[in-house]
Amino acid sequence: MARVDLTRICAELAELPAERRVAACLGLAAAAQHAARTGPDARTLQVFDPLECHASDAERCAFYGRPVEHDQRICLVAIDAAVSCREP
Repeated sequence: MARVDLTRICAELAELPAERRVAACLGLAAAAQHAARTGPDARTLQVFDPLECHASDAERCAFYGRPVEHDQRICLVAIDAAVSCREP
């Protein structure tokens, strides 16, 4: 399997039209989750839509001032700057 440069991939994702960017980011996140589950340091990190934000996730964002990983969950806002936070 060929290695990819994550910086280059993210730059390419940022250039996509908004209607394609979210799906592409979710695809990248799914691939990363698969690699995390099957790799040597296997763990599961769920990327969630801001509409699926739990109160505990929002509290951590409020405390740290940005989306941070919490209970193996990370907000899509942390991956795609074009996605807006929809606080509950």
